Amino acid sequence: MKQKAAISIYLVIIVLMGVLMIATAISSFMLLQQKMSIETGLSTKAYQAADTGAEWILFQINKKGNDTVAKIQGDFDNSGLTFLCSQGGILIDGCSYCFIIPDPEEVGGKISAINSIGKCGQVERAIEITF
Repeated sequence: MKQKAAISIYLVIIVLMGVLMIATAISSFMLLQQKMSIETGLSTKAYQAADTGAEWILFQINKKGNDTVAKIQGDFDNSGLTFLCSQGGILIDGCSYCFIIPDPEEVGGKISAINSIGKCGQVERAIEITF
C-alpha cells in the first residue's frame, strides 16, 4: 500500500513538472511575441520619422529654394534630439529624425542626395534619396 502511494506521489510530481515546463515555454513565447510587436511599432514610427525628415528637406530645396546645407540647417535646433546629429534634426512625439546631406562641393556644387535617419526608442531606420 505504501509503495502504491509513493508511486502515485512520484507520478503526480512528474506530471506537475511537465505542466510547469509547458507553461514556462508558452509564457516565454508570448513574451517574445509581445516584444516583437512593440519593436514592429517602433520600427514603423522610426521609418515614418525618417520619411518626414526626407520630405522636409525636399520641401526646403524644391519649394523654398534653400539650395545650400547652411540655409537648411538654419531652421534646426538639435537640443531635443535623442541621438547625436551632425547636421540637423527635430524631435516629434517621442521620435526624432536627423538629416545628413553629403557635401555638395564633392558632387559638383548642388545638393544631390539626402540621408534621413529616424529613431524611436532604440530602433533606427534610414532613408536615402538621390536626385
